[in-house]
Amino acid sequence: MSAGGDKRSISLNKIVIFGDSLTQKANEQDTGFGLVPALQDLYTRKFDVLTRGFMGYTSAHGRYMIDPILDAEHRPKDNCTVELLILFWGSNDSTLEEWPSHVPIPDYLDNMRYMIKAAQSRGISRIILVAPALYDEIKGYPDNSVMKFLEYGQALKTLTSEFDVGFIDLWHEFTDYLGWKEGDPVPGKLGDNSPIDLVNLLPDSIHFSGEAYRIYYNALIKVIDDKFPDIKSDNLTEIMPPWDSIPIKELPDCLWK
Repeated sequence: MSAGGDKRSISLNKIVIFGDSLTQKANEQDTGFGLVPALQDLYTRKFDVLTRGFMGYTSAHGRYMIDPILDAEHRPKDNCTVELLILFWGSNDSTLEEWPSHVPIPDYLDNMRYMIKAAQSRGISRIILVAPALYDEIKGYPDNSVMKFLEYGQALKTLTSEFDVGFIDLWHEFTDYLGWKEGDPVPGKLGDNSPIDLVNLLPDSIHFSGEAYRIYYNALIKVIDDKFPDIKSDNLTEIMPPWDSIPIKELPDCLWK
């Protein structure tokens, strides 16, 4: 598969990640591992990787932002398309009912449906939904709970029976990494007295460490490779020819072979 549009435009098609602060902070490199830099490296000269992350936002906000974002980034007439859309919402939606950012599950699912349909109506067929990870009630604010994260994630998973989309269950990706088993005290749950400390994954109770982003990255690559193998990095060709096939004396024609 070719990653670019019209060869003389030197344009790259895109992977777009849309979500809250966990998407916004995925660009950071001072945690030891950055999700977005890793993706950009993997898809160098194949796809641009763009983040549209907004700290504190919920799916209720995202519902009204998805159309302008896709209008700006997905322009088939200009040979500029979104080849993969990653939607990561739910961590702020799942705050307890008395908190202003709370979005009830039916509304959350309706918002996610709207975003999926907004993409599909434009011909964007590769979509991955990412469910909330863990929450550390012991160190965090009393506005959320680790079991609420699980509840919202399992609700999100039901959309995979309505739409042909990929899905990442970060709650279980994290617990699998930690060696947690069903029936054990839940990591991060106040009063459960789990021996597992989440500080290495969630330094401030909710935002990811570099190692947490590495777990997310590995899960993401697995879904891409399994569900969308046509955009697996190894199956894409780089835009522009390799340096050793473009002798200066043959410029510019050799660039456009």
